[in-house]
Amino acid sequence: MSFIVSSLLLASLISGGYGRPVELRQAAPEVFKLPIPAEGPGPTFDATATRVATNAQIRNAASPDLCFDVSDFRAGDFRFNLVPLALKPCNPSVDGQKFDLITKGAHNNNQDGTKTLIVSSQQFTCVDRRGNKNDRTRPGLFACGGRAVGDGETTDDQQFFFNLNGTATTGFTLVKDSKNQGVGAGNACMTLNKDGFVSNTPCSPPNFTPEQTWIIGDAPAGSPPPTVPDASTSVGSTSQPASTTATTLPRAHQEHLKSLYCPRLEMMVPGPTFDASATRAATAAHIRNAGSPNLCFDVSDFRAGDFRFNLVPIALKTCDAATDGQKFDLITKGAHNNVQDGSRTIIVSSQQFTCVDRRSNIKDRTRPGLFACATIAGGIGFPLVQNSVNNGVGPGNQCLTLDADGFLRNTPCSPPNFSPEQTWIVGDLGNGVVSATPPQASPVKPSPVASSPSSLEPTQSSCQGTTVTATSTVTVTVTSQPQATAAPSSSAATSSPTSTSSSTLVAAPSPTTKPDVFVLPKPEEGPGPTFDNTATRAAKSVQIRSAASDTCFDVSNFKAGDFRFNLVPVALKKCDATVDGQKFDLITKGAHNDVADGSRTLIVSSQQFTCVDRRSNINDRTRPGLFACGGRAAGDGGTTADQQYFFNKAGDLGKGIGFPLVRDAVNNGVGPGNKCLTLKADGFLSNEPCSPPNFSPEQTWIVG
Repeated sequence: MSFIVSSLLLASLISGGYGRPVELRQAAPEVFKLPIPAEGPGPTFDATATRVATNAQIRNAASPDLCFDVSDFRAGDFRFNLVPLALKPCNPSVDGQKFDLITKGAHNNNQDGTKTLIVSSQQFTCVDRRGNKNDRTRPGLFACGGRAVGDGETTDDQQFFFNLNGTATTGFTLVKDSKNQGVGAGNACMTLNKDGFVSNTPCSPPNFTPEQTWIIGDAPAGSPPPTVPDASTSVGSTSQPASTTATTLPRAHQEHLKSLYCPRLEMMVPGPTFDASATRAATAAHIRNAGSPNLCFDVSDFRAGDFRFNLVPIALKTCDAATDGQKFDLITKGAHNNVQDGSRTIIVSSQQFTCVDRRSNIKDRTRPGLFACATIAGGIGFPLVQNSVNNGVGPGNQCLTLDADGFLRNTPCSPPNFSPEQTWIVGDLGNGVVSATPPQASPVKPSPVASSPSSLEPTQSSCQGTTVTATSTVTVTVTSQPQATAAPSSSAATSSPTSTSSSTLVAAPSPTTKPDVFVLPKPEEGPGPTFDNTATRAAKSVQIRSAASDTCFDVSNFKAGDFRFNLVPVALKKCDATVDGQKFDLITKGAHNDVADGSRTLIVSSQQFTCVDRRSNINDRTRPGLFACGGRAAGDGGTTADQQYFFNKAGDLGKGIGFPLVRDAVNNGVGPGNKCLTLKADGFLSNEPCSPPNFSPEQTWIVG
């Protein structure tokens, strides 16, 4: 069967309507609801805490009508972390202006009340010294304890020296990198910045400038309402009991409105990219459901995902040939699909270059959505490769299925027998299917920008307002064994819009047994993983071998982690002294291990400078994997018990030792009730019950 697929590769990124004044009107601010935690406990109210202030406004002494404000919670990520800390006109009815000061609690282990957390009474997240999503050197909200999923303990990134001195005013001196216990020159304090947000600037406590002085407690009742700005750049008046207020629409929000699909490129490392090396069985094709042939896969609502446009739900919407969010490539081999025989495909958005992942719907993590392509094979029915039975044939498998709510779901199936809801028609909108937007009678002439080789990817200039339009026509032949098509070439974009390029086979790269060469990721935020030259090492660049088998810790598959190479699973593979991914350091004291007596160790990859963390396996977050030392994704954490293991200094490393977990340990890691790193039958590490110093062979590790 042959068919023609027309693809609008880059279409009208900026709407012509943005030449008009921007005016948004809303009846009331959005009501905040705690996100449903997919991993970890999420943000919770600390009922054990000691509070010196509850539900209080925090005003600035230099501008006493301005209060801390985190109402714009959607400016953060999908967990509502990284919300910028703004200063806005005080309003006692705004929940986003209410804060608790916690001097002792689940996330503040300080005993004498001299250090405080500043916690949003609305969101239960903490002011973190560099938790502003737009500028990671400035304060914003982050999960208390410093772990994104809310299961951290205490971090000095969120502690501030605190002394009211019998008044209602104080400065907030940062505990992190403080001098002389936060007294005198060389310290940094939270400061009102001219742009209306909080910044960390030099200070000399207890002498604070007015911009560094904060008044704890509600503003006087007589505080004037904010000034009504010009209508062309304002939010319409908001109806409230007995008053009407209006606030200026920030420039950042105006720019946000302009972008139809302009991800913040600096946040995408390596980010979604077009795979020019891929073998495609279909290009820019619609995927329709056999049970409802007028409904197509649709990911147009990309802003429903997180700030990187991952986790976008896959909806089924009325097929429309003009909708780029309904165009997909089927890639049977490429940078993110290493299966050689074409038996597995990934489904890639032709618009966003991200992959259909079996559990990446931001609203329901058991259902499919878009996620950055990375070692995912979603393998016409689409049986899932993950947890498949009998190589995806027969009962016990799961398939992508049209659900009654209009979104995809993974449901039981018995390939090759698929229900109509599990059967998908890949191609154009022929066979009598009516498109919501009829195709144009004449194609659009490509612009000069579109004819350049780089026009296959969104560019920075596109995000600055350039309108780019290009069309191409690709002939795709689908047989019982799909033929492969070459990636779109620059010549296709420069030719006449009505030209047709035939399918061609892409030569398979020569096989290689050499592992990928690891290169430290370029840190976008924080220092990233670094070699700790201050550390005390009990072992350096050694293998860690199981006493039960001739297998060693192995983290060579670093691309199995996230874009920072965090969350890399710790596998057990045949020991090979030439493999860098099998080399580790045992650090008993250092930048990320503050225990002075050498009784606890970190297990650090000598290759990647990241630490074995008790629950950082990207495929199963209850099991060990690599994570940035200190427990902060960007590498700027201190010490976390999630990465510490009890260490017997007198033990013989060559005869074998155990690694009892420090987190949730009983009796200082001795006797029953503890957990240890354990070799599991599936070839990966797990945390299993143990009774140190008695270890099973699977819990005994020979270091050296």
